[in-house]
Amino acid sequence: SDRIVENLGYSYNRLSFIFKKHTKINIQKSINIEKLKMIKEILLTHTLSKTDIADKFHFCDTKCLCHFFKKNALYTISFFLKMER
Repeated sequence: SDRIVENLGYSYNRLSFIFKKHTKINIQKSINIEKLKMIKEILLTHTLSKTDIADKFHFCDTKCLCHFFKKNALYTISFFLKMER
């Protein structure tokens, strides 16, 4: 979200207000939804390890990646992979 604010030249609060007014969700939630979609796609189509995925999305470690995934998908990465395969 910081990069978005810098590129558009608005304050975070102003941008957040405009974004939520038009999308009905806040910026961070939208970013998390898109990040989760990308992580799911990578898990299904690539042979990257959790460590590689954590690095790619700038999580500090795999524990943070797994926590993010479970919080946003409402299930674990392992359950997702079993469900999809």
